[in-house]
Amino acid sequence: LWFYEQEILGQFKDTRGATFRHDVLQRVFDPSLPHNQGHKDGAIEVDGGDLGSKLTDAVGTMLRVEPDGTLTGVDALTLERGGEHWPRIQKAIEDRKHAWGSRLIYDGTGLGGVVKGNLRVNGEAFIFTRPSRFELILELQETCESGRLRLPRPWTRHYWEMRKHTLNEDSPGETWDHIDSLMLAVHHANALRGRKAPNVAMVA
Repeated sequence: LWFYEQEILGQFKDTRGATFRHDVLQRVFDPSLPHNQGHKDGAIEVDGGDLGSKLTDAVGTMLRVEPDGTLTGVDALTLERGGEHWPRIQKAIEDRKHAWGSRLIYDGTGLGGVVKGNLRVNGEAFIFTRPSRFELILELQETCESGRLRLPRPWTRHYWEMRKHTLNEDSPGETWDHIDSLMLAVHHANALRGRKAPNVAMVA
């Protein structure tokens, strides 16, 4: 019902228990930002990777840490579920790392065991548990509400996952690949700015 009322009738409203308010997301998703930008010499850029599985997408979300501490979305990569095997995902991660020179943080839970044994670039693996995931969701929520996060309006898949998300994540059939990728990038970018201590295990 909420989707019909909002998207068809234009009656914008928050879903019950929504994590990210509509008015906040309207400020976060900036129509003036291009869909993807190139690497900026001397900038700190962080790539958050959700590696996906047979049933979920592999997603990379690149944020740039601006001099004033704002986090700007500069590149997003999605490898569709069902058609991407690990060697291709691995190559995409490594190519992005070489092209951008970015800091890499990825979901080290589950498929992360494969990553640790095969990935040929340096990165940091974040281990998701219920408490650590909840902390990252709250950190992303706070970063959005503070005005320190700007994402391109064309990043519609990030937007829709954030619109649908509630702190009760157990909706049947829902996946949060783009949120997971984004909140990993936000978490590590905040850590680089001294706002948070990263809960990660270094991968050589």
